Amino acid sequence: MIKILASDGMEKGAVAALEAKGCQVDQQFYDPEALKEAVKNYDVLVVRSATKVRVPHIDAAKEAGKLKLVIRGGVGVDNIDVKYAEENGITVRNTPRASSQSVAELAMGHMFACARFLSIAGHTMREDKWEKKAYAKGIELQGKTLGIIGFGRIGQHLGIMAKAIGMKVVAFDIFHIPGIEEQLGINYVEMDELLKESDFISVHAPAVDGGAIINADRTRPSTATPWCPARPTSAPPRWKPRSASARRSWISSPSSSTCKLNKHRRDRECSRSLFCCIRFI
Repeated sequence: MIKILASDGMEKGAVAALEAKGCQVDQQFYDPEALKEAVKNYDVLVVRSATKVRVPHIDAAKEAGKLKLVIRGGVGVDNIDVKYAEENGITVRNTPRASSQSVAELAMGHMFACARFLSIAGHTMREDKWEKKAYAKGIELQGKTLGIIGFGRIGQHLGIMAKAIGMKVVAFDIFHIPGIEEQLGINYVEMDELLKESDFISVHAPAVDGGAIINADRTRPSTATPWCPARPTSAPPRWKPRSASARRSWISSPSSSTCKLNKHRRDRECSRSLFCCIRFI
């Protein structure tokens, strides 16, 4: 019998399917110290985000000689010391296709939220405020240009949805997938062109420590206040960097003049406004 530890839980249907095949599935979360002992008793360890599989756990599993497979129920494997595990005879796998559509839909939802003030309007409504005029100047996504940086599975799903509501979509990636432009009707462009032409940008690429590409500033000379769909009526708090592994959307203050993307746009003398930048890692 194959013994499986699902330390961060598992969907009931998946448990039933595995048990029907004769596997034993235990769902139990262990703190890091207790996990070192627990892994000695299992053939397979299934984790999501909460459980970290590090060198001490791998050493303990190697000592017992039972654990053969670690599966990450998700895309990233940064919570597993993959190289060390595989060097010690433990295979590591993930589920790269499982969340692509969900993440793409979330990115699409954030664009609608930016365009229609959904977040701040919902917040003020819960404060018993009716600020219809303050948030009445939303925009339509139809006819706007979406730039997708990182055109893998998630970026492709997002591009399909954006085209379906009438957006123009362009993509940048260091790797070009043969035939994908003709298949989806979405062209690869250079980064300079994407930054120049895009009204919205969504980033779907591995995190890099120290990077920040958030902008809601207007670059053409103007005395008017920059339009930002995420901007509340009062000044927002100063933006603080988040961890590189976090999966979030970041939307900056209109005063983010030091943003790297802002600098690039000024250097290029772009005249278009970048309304929103969303990052999903």
